[in-house]
Amino acid sequence: MLRLLCLTLLPLTFGYLAEEPLLFDHFPEDFVWGSATAAYQVEGGWNEEGKGVNIWDTFTKIEGNIIDGSSGDVACDSYHKYKEDVQLMKNLGMKSYRFSIS
Repeated sequence: MLRLLCLTLLPLTFGYLAEEPLLFDHFPEDFVWGSATAAYQVEGGWNEEGKGVNIWDTFTKIEGNIIDGSSGDVACDSYHKYKEDVQLMKNLGMKSYRFSIS
């Protein structure tokens, strides 16, 4: 009950409603819009070119750790589609991109 109450009152406390549109003119002139990804969530290519196994590769292979048995072996396949990914960001007008690799 307390959690529900907090989730209900929190937006009112900070004067923000989920239905309120994001107003871009409230950001500083030098604010840079961009995007970000995390390696395991988008990279794929888990066993390509000596990449090596990371902790998530191991964890997701253990039966019972992931309810539906899914993994990031392919993910969004950015490992193979990075050129397309960069082109998509360019087409969207992105000026920055933060990523991690594993």
